[in-house]
Formats: sequence, structure tokens, C-alpha cells
Amino acid sequence: MRIDLALIRRPRCAAFVLMCASVLSIAAPSHALQKSEPTRDQAALAEDQALLQRQLQRLRQTMEVLAGRFEAEGRTHAAKLLRDGIVHLDQRATEQGAKTLEELMSGSHSSIQVGKPVQAIETQEAIVKGLERLYAILTDRQGLEDLEKSLADLREIKANLGELAESESKLRQATEKLQQDSKSESQKSLEAGIQSALREQRQLLERAEREARASNVFDLEAIERALDTLIERQARDARVLEAWKPEERPALEEAAPALDRAAEHSARAERLAQAANELTKAARTVRSPTGDLAETARELERSEARSERRERAAGDATAPKASESFKAAAETTKKSGTSASERAAAADDIEKSAAELARAAAAENEAALEAQRAALESLKKLSDPKTAAGHVAEEVQKALEGSPAHDSPSSAETPSAEAPSAEERAAKAAEARRANEEAQRALSSGLDDLRQVKPALSSAQKDASEESERLKRGLESLPQASSPSGNEASAKLEAAAEAQKNAAEQAGKDQAGDAAKAAAQAERALREAKSALSAARKSAQQDAQKSASSESAAIQKAQAELAQKVSELSEQAAKSELEPQAKNEAQKALDEAASAMEKASESLREGASSSAAQSQSSAVQSLQKAASSAKEGGALSKPADQKKAQELAAEQERIRQALLELAERNKKRDTAAPTPSLQEAQESAAGASKSLDQGDLEEAAPQEEEAERQIRQSMKELSEEEEQYQELRQEELLFKITEEVKNLTDEHQREMQNTVEVDKQRKDGERVTHTQRLRLRKIAKAEEALGARAATISQAILAEESVVFAEVLTQAERDLARISRDMGEVGEYQSGERVQALQQDVEQSLSWLFTALQNEKERRKQEQKSGGGPAEKNEKVKDNRLVPDVAELKLLRQLEVALLDDLERAKVMYPELSANDPIDPLVLEDLARLANRHQRTSDLFQKFRERLNLPAPGADQE
Repeated sequence: MRIDLALIRRPRCAAFVLMCASVLSIAAPSHALQKSEPTRDQAALAEDQALLQRQLQRLRQTMEVLAGRFEAEGRTHAAKLLRDGIVHLDQRATEQGAKTLEELMSGSHSSIQVGKPVQAIETQEAIVKGLERLYAILTDRQGLEDLEKSLADLREIKANLGELAESESKLRQATEKLQQDSKSESQKSLEAGIQSALREQRQLLERAEREARASNVFDLEAIERALDTLIERQARDARVLEAWKPEERPALEEAAPALDRAAEHSARAERLAQAANELTKAARTVRSPTGDLAETARELERSEARSERRERAAGDATAPKASESFKAAAETTKKSGTSASERAAAADDIEKSAAELARAAAAENEAALEAQRAALESLKKLSDPKTAAGHVAEEVQKALEGSPAHDSPSSAETPSAEAPSAEERAAKAAEARRANEEAQRALSSGLDDLRQVKPALSSAQKDASEESERLKRGLESLPQASSPSGNEASAKLEAAAEAQKNAAEQAGKDQAGDAAKAAAQAERALREAKSALSAARKSAQQDAQKSASSESAAIQKAQAELAQKVSELSEQAAKSELEPQAKNEAQKALDEAASAMEKASESLREGASSSAAQSQSSAVQSLQKAASSAKEGGALSKPADQKKAQELAAEQERIRQALLELAERNKKRDTAAPTPSLQEAQESAAGASKSLDQGDLEEAAPQEEEAERQIRQSMKELSEEEEQYQELRQEELLFKITEEVKNLTDEHQREMQNTVEVDKQRKDGERVTHTQRLRLRKIAKAEEALGARAATISQAILAEESVVFAEVLTQAERDLARISRDMGEVGEYQSGERVQALQQDVEQSLSWLFTALQNEKERRKQEQKSGGGPAEKNEKVKDNRLVPDVAELKLLRQLEVALLDDLERAKVMYPELSANDPIDPLVLEDLARLANRHQRTSDLFQKFRERLNLPAPGADQE
């Protein structure tokens, strides 16, 4: 779309509106300054500009605070917008004279003060543009041109990726063909034999499992495996219950307040020690003849600001204020002269402040140590590290004993020969604070765990009880449940369930001892149930062996025969033309498969179905390894094949380089979303290129397939980003068109008012005066210009396939052209009811269009809030139109209803239409206009009907 909509403005935030209004208020009286108006006006304007500058500074501070908060809350996108806004405030753009916005405001302020209004206005225009850009960044909205450029770049990259995906697909097919063509007959025979054995082994496994299920052995084995897992869980719960001593938790809770106090004092000591260290460094710089006093003062002021923030965050009004010391030191540095004596005096004052802070830090350290001793005293009650609370106490004690605060001097007045440096004191204070925090974390975590022990153990034992009952029911559903071993296993499972239920109840009442005894009792019962169940399962296996069916014998025989075939395949692999490593791996895997098959055959003969199934599964896995080794072991022995592989490697390298270039182009897009799949595609392509270069076709093929998959995934990711861009573009375009239609309507209404005023001045039968002609010509030209603008907007909307919305503007354009003609010399300067009626039609059409556009904007806003259903999202994306079909159909109906009303009105106004009287040519022109509108409306509806696959009128009768 190529429309000049530069004058359209979005609603601004309060600060932004105030800034723009102030700029306008400054620009308006600037002409007065050129006429040497009183300097009082200049002072007022300068103060307004200074106010804006202060507001911008506050806005920046607010952005910094919010960015930090959003980052802490995980709101990364909002934080990024704020960080981008801050970068924009610091940016020295060329169009801004290589100055920041704040510097521009300062320059405008100076220009106003010295009476240079033209220069001030130019600067203010640059400020407004910069503020508009800031608003666009913070609202995450881009200009229409930026969006269209981003869309074009993205689509070009996506198209290039599509070409590379097709190239990668063809390369993979060529590799697979070369791989197949390069294999020898012996390799093909070996691969076919292994695949045949693999299929046969899988079938035997399925037959054996079906036979085992029929004898219930598998069901017994499944119950036994579940019981093993339950025993393991029960043993763990029993150990935890044994270590759980609820009566010990109060001792830990008593230590918590003391540790909290220690943490406060320790953190305060660190802040004070760090401040003392910074003051000491500043004093050395001030004392040095080469020290930069101005930079030192600025650094002290920055330290003051940081300290103020920390002190406010700590919320302790009674603590020594490091910020005050920094403020005093900064003032001292600023006032210091450059002579050695003046520098030394200033440095002495700063060092005195540093010493005071060091003493305060030492006092805080002593207070932290005292609080730690109180915490340790509470923890002495927990002497057994084997209990849960005792283990927590031990962890806390270890953390506190490692604190360097215990080794720190108690006063800053230790003799200088023995006193640590300021840097050492700050480092130790930081380490002490970290040790205390570690102790706090250990205690807090331990207490949280202890608070969760009761509900966790109670719930675990309740679940275990239900599992025991479930296993009991499963066992009772089998025929083996009536055997002695089965009866015993059921009884033990029932006893375990009761004991677990009792353990859950006792744990819920904080009766740790009783709960531990019940849990241990349940564990013993489960182990006894396991022993009885094993006996029942062995008995079932023996019964199955005695009554082996013909199917079992057939499976056993087939398994033995397959083992022999696989042994022969192993000999065939040893004689094959595979590469040495692949040959050894294939032969080893085939030998393992044959061995597993022999074990399976023996287990089947003995009726051990579970053991047989395990051996058969192992055989399947070994055959899969053998198949892979046989497939990969073919070497490219023919020179022609080797040359072809090199050509494929070169093509793969070309694709990789192209992917790398596309990745770099994608990164350079301003708002490019991360595309990790593009990086992965490069890596897969690089691996495939290396494999092809080495002649390893078996390795290259899956790498090529993965590269193609990742390329297509990148295209999918870019398509999703393209959809988001398209939505943003449509929103921006809709906004601009809505504003332009509003401006068009407002300007047309002014010309309507002007027409009424001119017409009121005219008298019937009199010729139009010269003044009236001039005014009518001016109105005609204005209406003609509005018609041209309507045509431009109509073309833009039509490009978005919004045909009805475009038709409204097209009709307005034609009516405005006719109005311009009738009000000009050709139309003999008409201004009466006919022209005014046409103007009213244009106004009504534009108002309808504006309302429809506003409704669409509101619909999109509500859709974003609600997330939108699948149908809405599909409608929004389909055909990439500016507005959905339903909005256009509503407006089309409105146009047709208005047209019918106009026809009825014409019958009343022109009764000669019903008679055979002559008709005025102007009336005929009006009727032709309505006829044309009706035909256009009918054509539009037909287009909609065809696009929406609606039946034609009368189709049902046919």
C-alpha cells in the first residue's frame, strides 16, 4: 500500500501527550520571539521545555525499575520492550544530529532562552519523532513500511529455504540410490537373511507370549514384578518412618528466628564493609596527585544512589547509612583543591568516614555471630544425625562453622600491622553473608521437608495399602490362587495391606514410632508374600511343562531351527565383503542372537515362559544390531561410486553454506525470532557432507533426512512468524485506513457546511456573484481532492481483497467528482438540494464505512483478549483479507437497503416516473447512478456467493 498517512497519530500515553502539547505550545509563540516580545514569554517556554526534560528523566527511571521487576517476574517480552526503549533513549541517531533525546531537549531549552525560535522548533520536531519512535517501541508496534519490509525479507528467506529443502530431498534420494547400487550381491543376500530372521523371531515371540498367557504364567510373573516394586517402596518408607522424630522439629524451629537475625546483621555488615572499601579506594584516588577528582566524585554519587536503593530495600531505619557517607565524601571531593595538602585533607576526611563504616560493619558482624551462637545452642538438642531433624541440624552447623565471620576481628581498631585491608574485610563479610544464607536455606528446606513428612508418608502408605489389595485381587482371579502357595500369598498381601493402612493412620497422628513398626511389619508380610508367590509361579511353570501343547512344541522346534539359521548367517557374515569393523560387529551380534535363541528354545522346553520371552527379546535386539552393521558395512569399492559420493558431498556442502548464509540473513532482521532448527539443519548438513566425503552412505542418509526435516521445521517456524507479522500489518493498515476515512469524513462535512452557507446567500432567479463563484470553485476543488484521496484508499483496500469496503470509497469518489463538476463552471455553479443530497449520500457512505472499520477494530481487540476460537483464527488468516466476509456482507446489505430507500424516495419526488411524461435529464442521471450502484452491488454479491460456494438463486427448484 502506498498512501501518505504520515499525519495520522495514535492515542498517546499521558506523558507523551503532554510532551507533544508542550512542543506545540512552544512552537506557537516562537514568532513572537522574533518580534522581541517580553522575555517573560521566553522564560515560560523555557520552563515548559525544562519540565518536559525532567519528565523524560522520570520516565527513564520508571522504565528501568519496571524492566528489572518484569525480568524478575519472568515477563521477558515486556522487559525487552522496556530495555529497547532505554537503548533508544541513549541512542545518538544521525537524523537527531548525533544527540540523545535528553540532549535535544537541553538544546531546545538553550535555544529558547537565547531567543532562537527557528532552531528550537527544528530541535523540537526531532524530539517529537524520537518520542514517537519510543512510543512505537513500548507498544510493540511497527510502522507499516517496516512491517512490509520485514514481511518481504521473511518471505524471501522462507522461499530460499523451500528451495534448499527440495535440494536436500533430491540429495537424499540420490544417496539412497547410490547406496543400493553400490552393494554387492553377498551383502544384499546377508541383509535379506537377517531381515527374514528378524521377522521370524518377532513372530515366535508373539506366539510364545500368547501361549504363556493361556497358562497364566505371565500373569503370575506380572504380579511378582509389581510386588518387587512395592517391596522396594515399602522398605524406603519404613526407613524414613524410622528416622522421623516429630518431637525434634521444635528445636529446629527455635533456631530459625536467630538465623534470621544473623542474616540481617550479616547482610548489613557486608553492605557497610563494601562501602568502607569503596571509600578507602576513593580516598587513595583523591590523595594521588594524578587522581581524577571529577570522576571520583561522580563514582561516589553513583555509589550513593546504589546505597540508597539498598537501604530502602532493607527497610531498616536504625542502620548506619552508607549513602550519607558517600554523599559527604562526594561533596568533600568536589570542594577539594588540586594542591597536595588539599587533596590530603580531603582524603583524610574520606578515610575517617571509611573507618567509621568499618567499625559499624564489625559491630554488625559481632551481632551476627551472637545470633548464630543462639541458633547453634538450639540445635545442640539434636545430637543424632541419623534422625531427619538431626541431619538438618548437622547441615546447618556445617554451614555456620564454615563462615569466616568467626575469624574476623571484632573491631576496626586492630593495630594496623595486624588489621586486614578494606578489600579483605569486604570479601570476608560477603563470604560470611553467603555462609549464613546457606545455613538459612538448609534450615528452611529441612523444615519444609519435615512438615511434608507426615502427609507424604501417610499418603504413600495409603497408596501402598491400595496397591497390596489390588495385587491380592489380581492373584485371586487366577486359578493358582486356590493352591497352598497361592492362599499363603493372598493372606500375606492382605496382612500387608492392613499394616500399611495402620501405618498411614499412625503417621497422620504424628505417632512416628507406631507408624514405623506398622511399616516394618508390612514390609515383612510383603516379602513373605513374594516367597509364596514365587512358589506358586514355579508350580504353574511345572504344570505347563507337563501339559505342553502341540503349539508349545511347535514354537520350541521353530526356535531351535531359527537358531541354526542365524548361526549360518554368522558364517556368511564372516565371508562377506563388509568392512572389517562392520563385519566383526555383525558376526558378534548374530552369534549373540543365536545364543539367545538357543536359551529361549531350552526355556520353552522346560516351560519357563518368562525366561524364554526375555531370551527371545534379546535375540530380536541382537538381530537389529546385526542388520544395522550389515547395512552400514558396505564400502564404495568402485571408482565411479566414489566419484559420485564426492559429487554428493559437494552438493551437501553447497546446501550447508546456503543454510549458513540464510541463518545470518535471518539474524539481521530486526525482530527475528530464534530459529534453533536452522542451526540444527546446518549441523546435520555438515555431518552428512563429512559422511559422504568419507563414503559412509549409511551414515549420510539419516543425516540428510534430519537436515531436510529441520529445514522444513524452520519454514514452519518462519510461517508462524509470517502470520504474526501479517496480523500486525493488518492491524496497522486497518488503523491507518480508519483514521484516513475519519479525516476524509471530517473534511467533507466542513465542505458540506460551506456549501450550505453559500447556498443560503443565493437568491432564486439571480445569477451567482463573483464571490460566490470563487467560494464554490474552492469547494469543488476540495471535493475533487477528497475524491482523489478516496480513490487512493479504495485501491489500497481493494489490494487487501476487501471489495465491499473498496466499493463504498469508489462510489464516494464518483459522487465527489460529480459534486465537483456540478459546483464548478461546467455545472453552472450548483449548490442547491441536488448537490447537497449527493453530499449527504457521500457523508452517509463514509460514516457507514468508518463505523464498519471501527467495529472490526473492536472485534480484533476482543478476539485478542479472549484468544479467539479456531474458526475465528481460520477466518482471520484465510485469503489474507483485511476484514472477514461477515463484516463485508453486513456493509453490502446496508448499501442495498439504502439503495432501495433511495428508489422509493425517487418515486415520491419524481411522480413523472410513473406516467409517460418527459423526464428531466438530471433525474435520468440520478436514476442511472442508482442503477449503476444496484448493478455493482449485485456483482459484488455474486462474487461472494461464488467464493463462499453458496447456491445460485433458483438452484433448488432446478
